[in-house]
Amino acid sequence: MSPAAFKILTQAYNHYLESYDRHFSYLFKNEDDLFHSVNGALQLDEDGYIDNVSDNVYASQISIVPPEPISFDLSDKGIDYMRSHRKL
Repeated sequence: MSPAAFKILTQAYNHYLESYDRHFSYLFKNEDDLFHSVNGALQLDEDGYIDNVSDNVYASQISIVPPEPISFDLSDKGIDYMRSHRKL
């Protein structure tokens, strides 16, 4: 798993632990963060760690102004992966 994918999966899992909500939205900080976040989300979706990915992840362009957050749901596979691979 790429570092970008692991980072966004970790953030989504931490959100899940705090709220018990599988749905996660991430608003990127800048263009570099957007690039890495989208690539990470694509990998996570392809590997089955997330579901219901927002359309903008697969769009050819994402609006930076106004920013459109990336959103998705953690899958059971994503939760199981983080339970065994996250750093405490």
